[in-house]
Amino acid sequence: MTPQTPISPKKRAWATGLGVVVALCAAGWFASIVLTMVALKTVDSGIPFFPGIIMVVGLVVTFPPAVICTVIALFLVGPRRAKLAWMSLCLFALPVIFGIGISIWDSIFKS
Repeated sequence: MTPQTPISPKKRAWATGLGVVVALCAAGWFASIVLTMVALKTVDSGIPFFPGIIMVVGLVVTFPPAVICTVIALFLVGPRRAKLAWMSLCLFALPVIFGIGISIWDSIFKS
């Protein structure tokens, strides 16, 4: 096992800040999902409205900056030290995984 080279505190602080930005991007996408659910429950007007567009726009707006910030954090401190950026980027997969799990659950236990 080789010892890791020391990273300057400035680079470490930048990587942490970029990880926070990625976490905020994930929170923004979760907020767009919540807004989509609220729109599905409350909007009952005669105008044509596709609530799923809120979630799609939220993903399109938040995912590219999250990927870019994660790549920059990885470049600054390496993959093992940019844990916050990695974990925050993985949060983008949670709604997809939950959706797949719920659809499987419904198809198996549907009465």
